Amino acid sequence: MPCGSPAPGASDRPRLKARPRTLTSAVALSPVYAPRMSDRPALVRYGDACFKHRGLMLPAAVLLLFIPSPTLSTNAVLTGMVGLLLALVGQSIRIANVGMVYIIRGGQSHKVYAETLVTGGLYNHVRNPMYVGNAFLLAGLAVASNAWVFAIGGILIGVAVHVGIIAAEEHFLRSKFGEQYVDYCRRVPRIVPRLGGISRSLEGVTFNGGRVIDKEYMEPVD
Repeated sequence: MPCGSPAPGASDRPRLKARPRTLTSAVALSPVYAPRMSDRPALVRYGDACFKHRGLMLPAAVLLLFIPSPTLSTNAVLTGMVGLLLALVGQSIRIANVGMVYIIRGGQSHKVYAETLVTGGLYNHVRNPMYVGNAFLLAGLAVASNAWVFAIGGILIGVAVHVGIIAAEEHFLRSKFGEQYVDYCRRVPRIVPRLGGISRSLEGVTFNGGRVIDKEYMEPVD
C-alpha cells in the first residue's frame, strides 16, 4: 500500500464532525474564568438569597463563640496578635478599594445591581477585591477567637455565603454586560489577585476618605 494511502474501507466510514469552539466552550476552558458558577441556576438562586440576607452572616458566626471549644493555641496573646494583623490587612484592602473606586455597595432593593462594569484600580487585578478583604478579615477573626469551633464553623459559613454571592453577581454581570464582562473574566482572576503591574494601575488614582466613612462605616448592611 503506498505511503499516505487511506486504509481499505476508510472512505466508507462516517466522519465525525468537529465541534466548533464556541465562545461558551472557550470561556469554560479558560483557567481564569472556569468553572463558570453563574451557569448553575440553583447556585445563583442560593446566591441571591445569601445576598439578600448577608447581614445575618456575622451574627450567625458570633453564635459559635458560645459553643464550648478546644483552643487553637495555649498562647492566646499570640493568636490575638496574628488575628488582629490579618484583620487589619483585610480591612485595609476594603478601605483602599472603597476609597479609590466607586461601587454600589449593597446592590439595590436587596438584589445584586450594578450600573457600570468597574474594571479599574484593584479590579484590574482581581474581580472581587472586597471579598479578598473579607477573607482576611474572616481569617483574622477565626485566629483571634482562639477557638476551633468558631474558626472552622465561621470559615465554612463565610465560604458558603461568598461562593453563592459571587455566583449571583457573575450571573447578573454576564447578563447585563455580555461580551464586555466575558472578556474581563478572561483577563482577571476571580479571587487570587494578580499582583504584577499593580503600581501602574494605581497611578493617578485619587483616594476619597469621605466615601470610605460613608460607605464602610455609616451605610447599614441589610
